[in-house]
Amino acid sequence: MDATTLQPTVRVRWLFVWMACSAVVFIIISLLLPNILSDNIRLISFAALTNATALAWILWWCRRTGITLRQIIGGPPQKRKHWELTGLFIRLIWLDLSILLLLYTLAVFLFPTSITAIDNLPSTGQTEQNIYVIIFNNFILSAFIGPIVEECVFRGILLRRWTYRWNIYVGILLSSIIFGLFHLNVLGSFIFGVVLCLVYIQTQTLWIPIAIHILNNLSLSVMSILPSSSHSADNPLPFTNLWEGLFISLIVVSPFADYSWIYVLDACETSQVETTTIDHAPDQLQSLSRKLRGF
Repeated sequence: MDATTLQPTVRVRWLFVWMACSAVVFIIISLLLPNILSDNIRLISFAALTNATALAWILWWCRRTGITLRQIIGGPPQKRKHWELTGLFIRLIWLDLSILLLLYTLAVFLFPTSITAIDNLPSTGQTEQNIYVIIFNNFILSAFIGPIVEECVFRGILLRRWTYRWNIYVGILLSSIIFGLFHLNVLGSFIFGVVLCLVYIQTQTLWIPIAIHILNNLSLSVMSILPSSSHSADNPLPFTNLWEGLFISLIVVSPFADYSWIYVLDACETSQVETTTIDHAPDQLQSLSRKLRGF
């Protein structure tokens, strides 16, 4: 895609207006029907409405700018090494879980009463309805529809728009911050978003970021439904003290910091692909990678 397509006639701020309006509509419906929708159905309905709103905005944006979804996503990657980047999802899952473990450890020791109360909430049981809800939420909405919509919005549109308006650094930073704010694990999602931005710039197609995102969410969805051992109210963690929990978390984080960033930056720095997706992005990214190596 040439540089002229990077300056759309529709401001991306309308995306947030659309999302805010959908949230208001959902709140009004929830208040009007408090006893009809269960908590699970309400949560899934909100997620579905959010994705539907984002998808509708993408289609509206494409129509107003004359850009097609095929141009946003790009063609399938032609180089085998690009598909090898999907191996990053293993370390990204590792990072996601380790950050959650770290935050949970700190929360337990700072707010033990609140965390214990949450852990001891009664289970709704594995009824047939709950199973269908879990399948739809974990394996259709979260693991398939969500990643495709999010990659089109955050990498396909926001990253390119802000890169054109300012530069690649601002584009990566802002799109990743907003991506993180849309998730509960803000820090882990922010880092995940930065990595996906780098992969997108390297491959110049959304196919690889979408594949990584789907594999990441699918793996987390599978882990979320696996049976877990219960912990006592006095010890809600599988380890005994704060320092042990922090140590385990840092041990899990360290391999990602030591290897994955260097791997991605090396791939971006040695890339010989043409600058068609993001104007001047590879040159700026090479400079960024050299600066990061100094730390």
